[in-house]
Amino acid sequence: DLGVRYFATVRACDKVGLCSTASSDGFVVDDTAPALVNVRFVTGLSIDAAAVADPETLTYESRSLGVGSNLTVFRGTIFTSIATDVRVSWSGLVEAESSLVRIDRALGTAWNTTDVVPWIRGAVGTRASIDGINLEQNGTYFFHLRALNAAGLMTRLVSPAIRVDLTGPSCSVSFGDSLTAHPATATSELPVFTFLCADDESGIDRVEYWIGANFPGAFDVLPRTPVLPPAGAATTIGVVA
Repeated sequence: DLGVRYFATVRACDKVGLCSTASSDGFVVDDTAPALVNVRFVTGLSIDAAAVADPETLTYESRSLGVGSNLTVFRGTIFTSIATDVRVSWSGLVEAESSLVRIDRALGTAWNTTDVVPWIRGAVGTRASIDGINLEQNGTYFFHLRALNAAGLMTRLVSPAIRVDLTGPSCSVSFGDSLTAHPATATSELPVFTFLCADDESGIDRVEYWIGANFPGAFDVLPRTPVLPPAGAATTIGVVA
């Protein structure tokens, strides 16, 4: 039966009637791999490999690696602004039959390779990291996790694509209806002004604009005004205001 510990026992007696008994340390029948619960990659996105994927979580694909072992590959892309380390955490461990032996980690440029950092043996815990690395700007990487139990069964998790974004958006702004300079105006009313912002890596999350007198960055004429980018991950946003 699964999860039951079985023992082998032997008893020997000599010719004067003295007996000794010895038992093995037992073994457990375990045909299921361990599971990591509520895994979080880099940016804090919550991914539960035991849950059914829905539109509010990253989807994933599970594959068998043989009897009792499995591979889960998360789809989608997440972003990081840190080039020196990648971190993963999980809130719980599920190993119903035997015991968890170790959790290894690695880093690669694809879901099926560990060409950046080969497998590193790790202890049992609730987090793992790969430090002292130098990720390239706009590079794409995949974090690999491997949990093994006492029966030799394995669960492998591969993160979504982790894209590195080390630079902020670039913006240009000018009075007038184009990005050419307009150093003076013949009216006391504020002329229109144009700005254009772009971010080719993670996309623009939010933009705000304002107008001030006497020095760049002042906002005593027009207060900070937010502009929402279009739906989705906008890479470019421009406004004539």
